Amino acid sequence: MEEVLVCAEYTGRYIYPLTVACQELDIFLWMDDPTRIKNSMGLTRGKNDAIDAARIAEYAFRYSDKAVRYSIPEAALASMKNLLADREFLLIDRKRYQSQLTDQKKYMAPDDFKHKNSRWKKVIKSIDEQIAAIDAEIESLIAADPVLTRQKELLVSIDGIGDRIAINMIAITGGFTRFQNARQFCSFAGLTPYKYDSGTSVRSKAKISKRANQTMKALLHLAAVSAATHMKNSEYKEYYERKTKEGKHVMCVLNVIRAKLVHRMFSVIKRSFEEGGTVEPREEGTNFVHENPDVVLVSIEYRTGVFGFFHLSHLPDGKDYPDAQNLGLMDQIMALKWVHKNIAFFGGDPENVTIMGQSAGGGSVSMLPLIKGSHRYFKRVIIESGSPVFTRSTEQAIACTDELMGILGCKTVADLQKVDVDTVIKASGVLGLRVWAERDGNYLPLDPYAAYANGAARDLDIMQGCTKDEVGYFIYSVGLEAWNEWGVGRKAMKMAQLAEKEQALVEEYCRNVKDASVEYTATNRLFDQIVFIAPLFRMLENQTGAGGRTFGYFFTVESSKPYLKSGHAIELSTVFNHPEEILVTGRQFDPTFSKTLRRMWVQFAKTGNPSLSATQSPDGKAKEWPQYDLKDKQVMVFDEFNIHPEKEADMKLLDWERTYFLTKYYCI
Repeated sequence: MEEVLVCAEYTGRYIYPLTVACQELDIFLWMDDPTRIKNSMGLTRGKNDAIDAARIAEYAFRYSDKAVRYSIPEAALASMKNLLADREFLLIDRKRYQSQLTDQKKYMAPDDFKHKNSRWKKVIKSIDEQIAAIDAEIESLIAADPVLTRQKELLVSIDGIGDRIAINMIAITGGFTRFQNARQFCSFAGLTPYKYDSGTSVRSKAKISKRANQTMKALLHLAAVSAATHMKNSEYKEYYERKTKEGKHVMCVLNVIRAKLVHRMFSVIKRSFEEGGTVEPREEGTNFVHENPDVVLVSIEYRTGVFGFFHLSHLPDGKDYPDAQNLGLMDQIMALKWVHKNIAFFGGDPENVTIMGQSAGGGSVSMLPLIKGSHRYFKRVIIESGSPVFTRSTEQAIACTDELMGILGCKTVADLQKVDVDTVIKASGVLGLRVWAERDGNYLPLDPYAAYANGAARDLDIMQGCTKDEVGYFIYSVGLEAWNEWGVGRKAMKMAQLAEKEQALVEEYCRNVKDASVEYTATNRLFDQIVFIAPLFRMLENQTGAGGRTFGYFFTVESSKPYLKSGHAIELSTVFNHPEEILVTGRQFDPTFSKTLRRMWVQFAKTGNPSLSATQSPDGKAKEWPQYDLKDKQVMVFDEFNIHPEKEADMKLLDWERTYFLTKYYCI
């Protein structure tokens, strides 16, 4: 059976018996789009079952290298799809009967129409009851699954996205596992414009394709209209009004908003080392390079989650996978090698490359300098809200592997390879915020901070910083109650690592922290220290102490969104010049401030010093950014209306006695 490939057209629920049989017999089943198969045949004549089977077989033989194994959706998702299909049928019937209530009133005797009306109203009432029962059954399926429940909560938190769209998105995407990114889904839903040009005679404007999932397209259109015209203080309303005033066609603007909503839905579901990518609109680089045409910007992707960071070598057959725990970092090095080799063809300088990352990306670029031979590929590093804190020991990595293998019922790599990808992805959710690169003593040093202190990056220029209220982003994204509940458990896990005297210091910090509140608790302030502020200053201290150049910053501009404050990722739309992207910021920041920040980022990438002269600064005032030193410990404060350097001692950013030592314990 291992050499058998079964190819079939996807025909909805009618294909279900075949999928079950193939799964039970462990046969590779490839399910493809009927239109794709038909178009591959060229000109054809005649049609019956035997001819269709032969054509599908020919297609499978010719394109077997593109085969993707089909896996049956989980029971809850399969049931949701069936229920949604039934709901759609009932809605169509309801619409037909509803039209009968008015269409023939003028052409029937009053008594006849009255009796007819009474009959149809009873039918419509029955249909409404069935739709309500389906809705209740779908809600119960979601409520019984914590992952689906969380996905729905995140989706409906987005402006314009209601229950119906959220449920359809979850069902159609298979819990956000069927599509790799938002771009793929936009194409699937018919939102992506395509050009149709040929030579000099055929020239047309880009148009969206009619080949689309019409249900999702219609639902997203309603969501876009709602977000753009009916919701006060919506970022999409502001965008809609601005673009239509500029003369853009209404439907073009609404289609952009539909695509933005899709990107937003994917971005709230997928994030960090465990999931994610550069598809988030605020991180798209076009505006940045338009403003800085002498900069070549390259975005890279790498394997995330257990596909990029999963320890396997301790398993009985794991010796062939000695680097599985750091494949994601290896992908990044391969990308940098490609840049070094090819960037000159794009107008770039292979000898003047700056790597930049935020959050998991910040953690990545803080570790890349510690990889042997990496310095030939870059000269400078910009680390935003990241550090080696986002790593784990071999023991922690093995514990995560064993936990997930137990859930999947696997004991060997061979067992794991038999599990379909979707199942692995969903099961790995139990490892939340524990999937990091591994300090294996081979690819990464056992103690990255010590490596920096010993001069591992002495020859590199580094700019690094964090925001004032990093955890605010997670409070806002996850929800106050859910996040605080998670925080209590994670704090207890962290405290269990500490010696008794260390525990006392941490508890003393929590009792005396000044800027805590009911919403932003002392535990959240502790996480600010553990995960961001303390690691930042340890990196600044170690790089400086080793004789390296480094510049620190502290971003303080606040969002208008509740709980978020100056939270994690708040600076990204400013860095990439997307003022219209206000999902995190809640508002547009001062344009002069924003342009000044970008100018300093670019100046650092060019010269290794982010300071600006009066002629270089957008407001005409020089901005002197002092290099970090062990005496004054100055960082550049990015206040919206007062960018200035300040000593850490005056700001009291870090509790040197009660939280700085926690950096030795790394990940949270």
